[in-house]
Amino acid sequence: MVEKLSLDDVLVVNVRDSNPSAYEAAVADKVSSKITDGLLEGTLSGNNEKG
Repeated sequence: MVEKLSLDDVLVVNVRDSNPSAYEAAVADKVSSKITDGLLEGTLSGNNEKG
C-alpha cells in the first residue's frame, strides 16, 4: 500500500507542500480509495482472497 501511494505524484506533492492536516486528509482519502478499489477488483474478478 505504501509503495502504491508513494508512486502517486499528486499525493507526493500534496504531502510535500501542504500543512499536516491537509495532507493527512489527502492520504486518508487515497487509502480509502485504494482499499475500496482492491475490494471491488477482488469482488468483480471472483477473487475472494487478496494477497
